Order: sequence, then structure tokens, then C-alpha cells
Amino acid sequence: MGKAAILIAKAIDYVNAGTVEFIVDRNKNFYFLEVNTRLQVEHPITEAITGFDIVELQIKIAMGASLHSLGLVQDRIPRNGHAIECRLYAEDATTDQFLPSTGTILEWIPAPLPNVRYDSGIDSGSRVSIYYDPILCKIVAHGSDRSHAISLLQKSLRDTLVLGSVTTNQRFLLQVLSHPIFIQGDYLTNFLDLHMPTEFRSQAEKFSEENVLNLCIATFLSDWYVRDKQRPLWKHVRSRFTNMPDRSFDHVTLEHKDGVYKIEYQTVKDGDKSNIGNFIVRVLGSEIPVQLDLIKEFQETPNFIRTTFLFTIDRIKRTARAYIDCADQRFYVFCSGIGAILLKKKSRFKTTTSAVEESGLNGIYKAYMAGKVVKIAVQPGDLVKSGDVLLIMESMKMETKINSSKDGVVGEIYVKEGAVVQEGEPLLMIRD
Repeated sequence: MGKAAILIAKAIDYVNAGTVEFIVDRNKNFYFLEVNTRLQVEHPITEAITGFDIVELQIKIAMGASLHSLGLVQDRIPRNGHAIECRLYAEDATTDQFLPSTGTILEWIPAPLPNVRYDSGIDSGSRVSIYYDPILCKIVAHGSDRSHAISLLQKSLRDTLVLGSVTTNQRFLLQVLSHPIFIQGDYLTNFLDLHMPTEFRSQAEKFSEENVLNLCIATFLSDWYVRDKQRPLWKHVRSRFTNMPDRSFDHVTLEHKDGVYKIEYQTVKDGDKSNIGNFIVRVLGSEIPVQLDLIKEFQETPNFIRTTFLFTIDRIKRTARAYIDCADQRFYVFCSGIGAILLKKKSRFKTTTSAVEESGLNGIYKAYMAGKVVKIAVQPGDLVKSGDVLLIMESMKMETKINSSKDGVVGEIYVKEGAVVQEGEPLLMIRD
């Protein structure tokens, strides 16, 4: 393929860096696809194993330098080890079409690892909009061999912090890197269809019970610490104080898209005095000793609270980072080695269902992502059958069809072609 690429470049008198793409079949026959007269998104792979800065070389060649003057002789180009690149995307890998996601990245902290490179265009506070490609970062791991590169990339993805209202493919990438077929290297372009269909990805995205337990406890600790700081006059009085022994456990209820978790806890008065807090915690059928060991960072503003802390669960120490949205009590929590989760603290008081939520029961179709309405395929009064296309939306260069889930009659249409809508915004109504 290398020789064929050079012949193609010579045939069109191409000078400078470029990329020639081929496709290879199971028998290692290869077929020409296209020439890109530029660098491709995968160029860090070449830079990792050769040690060359291709962008620098590209600029020097454009200024008149030759390959020989730069010391670029084909048989002297080194190839050291193995490199793998993955693309961290703002997308939902549990959907059939890997739908793009928009929102705000509250915290972005790439894991500082040797021989791992991050090419990103985001930072803490970045807004991911509908107008650009959903790629957030290219992560490149360079190891002594393929197995080493895979393990480096796995650790990077486990320890890289992405907190916020944006859904990413971070856990999906870990699923791929951990799949035995991928590790063996015996796969083709139909890898996902054969080994990781939508149903499998949806289930695999869910945290294990042990990881949910760790994340819920980390969330409880961040909430307890904030509440403890906000009641300075009552620090020595247990919250929900009562002299009734069966009421000695307080609780916090956390809501997640996969379930509701009740955290019951009791402060241990005779615990380790060097800790900030000592507790017995009941969650998911387990009763566990928990310690809040150390607050490494605490920042409080009218809109959010950010904290980083060390804690111990049943003698196992962990580090967690929490970002609390004060307006609606959303907790964006990250535990090293586990990942990030979004949990909402449930009010102790009963709330009523909003009019918008109730209207969803009456056939209102809402945007399940932010985007632009590029086509409305129906008009009020039209008869539609289940599966008919109602409208088409575009977000991050991807078109998505909104299909009817039932037979019915088109009622009100709330948007116009060309309108930009937010996630959850009503689009149209289908009546029975």
C-alpha cells in the first residue's frame, strides 16, 4: 500500500503531506478509495511511532524544503512500538444512530499519563453546540506493542474527567477496547453489528452495582459536606435530630436515568477523629462503614459548588470530584477508575407533574436532541401510520428522522422549517 500511495502521489505531481486511503479485505487485498491533500485526523499515530512532527514538516516543505534536506529517506524512517487513537465524541452510543449530544462541559481534566496525547478543542466551561462536529478530543496512546497501547488507552479513558450535561462515548470506547475480539485484532468493519449491537451497548453502558454504590456514596458525601458547612451553629447536632432510636438513620434519595437510589446513613460519633466524617451507610441492600477523609478542594459560588475529596468505603480508599448545580440539585460526580454519573437529589417534599410532562402522554413529540428542523413531512390533519416520517432534524452534520410511534392524525405543529430547537422542546402532536 505504501508503494501504491507513492505512485499515486507521483502520478498527480503532488508535493507536501497528504493521505491516501485504501480499504482492505479479509485476504489482504487492498483497493483505492481517495486522496486527501491534507493531514487526516489519524496523523498523530504516525507521529507517535516515527517521532516526526508532520505539521512542522508540512510547513517546511511548503516553504521549499526537500525530503532529502529534511533527512527524510524512506528506509531510514523509524517505526517504534504501536499507537492507537480513539475519538471522544459528544454522542449517545446507546442509540442506533449514535445521536449527537449538546450541552456544557463543566469539568474537563485529561488523565496525565506518559505516552498519552490529547488533541482537544475544549476546556472546562466549553459549550457544545449543534453547529460543529461532535468530536471533543483525540486520545492517542503509544506503547511498546499493541497490548501495551490498549492498556494505556483504557487507563486514560477510565481516569479522564468529563463532567457536564453532555453525553459522551467515553464508556462505549472502553467497551470496545475491552472486547476480546478487538483485543485479538480479528475484526472487520461490521464489528459493531456482530459483537456490539444497540441492545448490548445499552446494557453495557450501565454501571455495575458495585460502581453505582461507590458513585452514590460519593454523591452523598459531597451533599453531606456542603450541608454540614451551611449549618455552623448546629455542627454537633445530628441532622433530623430525634430521641427515637428507630429514626437514627437519616437518608438522601438520588435519581438516575436507570433508577432511584435511597442512601440511609448514620453518623458514627466514636469514629476516627482524624476524618472529617464517619458513617454507617445503607444502600442497595448493603451496610458499609464509610469515612470522609480529606477535602482537597472546595469552591462555592451562587450557581455551583465544586469539591474534590478522598473517602474510604469498607477500607478501600478512593478519590472523587463533584460538581453541584445549586439551581436544581444536580450532582455531576466522578470517581477515579469508575467514571462519571449524573444524579439528581430528590426533594423530601412531593412535587406535581408539570403540564409539559403530562402533555407528553397525549401524543406530543419532543426533540430528543438540540438541532435544526430541516424538513416537516406532514401537515395538520394528515393521517399517519406507525413508522411514518414526521420531520427531519439536523445536528452536528447529522440528519435524524422523527418517526410516528403510532397510527393517528397530525394535530398541532409547534415548529417551522429552519427553526433551531432545544432538547425536550415540543415539535408536534399526533392525535388518536
